[in-house]
Amino acid sequence: MKRSSEATKARILEAAIEEFAQYGIAGARVDRIAEKASANKRAIYDYFGSKEELFFTVLQNQVGQVTDSVALKPETVKNYPVKLFQFFSSHPEIVRLLLWDGMSSEEGKRPDSGEEKSYYQSKVKTISEFINTQKQLKEDDPRFLAIVLVAIGMSWFTLPQVAKLFLGKEPTRKDRKDFDAYLEKITQRILLRK
Repeated sequence: MKRSSEATKARILEAAIEEFAQYGIAGARVDRIAEKASANKRAIYDYFGSKEELFFTVLQNQVGQVTDSVALKPETVKNYPVKLFQFFSSHPEIVRLLLWDGMSSEEGKRPDSGEEKSYYQSKVKTISEFINTQKQLKEDDPRFLAIVLVAIGMSWFTLPQVAKLFLGKEPTRKDRKDFDAYLEKITQRILLRK
């Protein structure tokens, strides 16, 4: 029975990624998630409590996937935005989940996840360690630098319509490859002040 419930949970989580990425918390429908997961709605509430709790479970799982795939260490800070861009090229749904989270969460009403705080604080600590090795960055606040590095790595996916308008056309693979190379250059300018 346990194997069956784990399989059901996995199907629900997989269906929920797609649903929440497309519609956000408010627009997502539990009945569509249940149908896509070949599960009943009651199972969703039994396993996850509410639609909002399901969303935050999905979000934490997906952010964990970013952490597992794009390691941040003092020696990899210089390539972090590029690695994020490359990762999000294959997983744009994670960016959409993060955007929906930002647009949907009312101040003070978002679940407080110690694990999530720890994740982000570890990034700040790593960037702080990197800053300590770079004379030109000694005045930089590692928290702000973390925000900038993540933002530029996600920028293409947060405003795809703006990228299209700036390019004057539908972006191609070559455009993405060129942007990837540009990200590398701009990150070096930010970090090395070149």
